[in-house]
Amino acid sequence: MWLVGESGDHGLTVTSQEVEQKYAQSNRERFPKKGEFKKFLAFTGENVSDELLLVKFSLMSTKLLQKVIAKKGLTAQQQQRALAQFYKRWIAKTNCRAGYVEPDCRQYKGPITQGL
Repeated sequence: MWLVGESGDHGLTVTSQEVEQKYAQSNRERFPKKGEFKKFLAFTGENVSDELLLVKFSLMSTKLLQKVIAKKGLTAQQQQRALAQFYKRWIAKTNCRAGYVEPDCRQYKGPITQGL
C-alpha cells in the first residue's frame, strides 16, 4: 500500500501501542453496549485483525496529513494549497476495483471534493 511507503518516506511510524489505544477508544465510543461489536463483525464479515489494520491506516494517514500541513512558517492559505496538492497525489496513487470506486480513487469521474 502506498500509504505505508509514503509514511516511511516522511519518517512516520505507528506503533502497536498507538493502534491498540485508538482501537480501544474507538470501540468504546462506537459500541457502548455489550455485544454490539460482535454484531458489527458478523454483519460486516470482518474480524479484529481487519479492524486493527483500518485503525493503523487511519492513524498513519492522519499523521501524514498533519505533517504535510504543519511545515513551519506556512500561512493558512499555503497549508490549504499543500493539502490540495497532497490530496491530488493521494488520489493518483489510489486504485479502486470496479464497484468500489469512491471520490478518493483515480477511477472516480465525479466532482472532486476535499473531505479530509
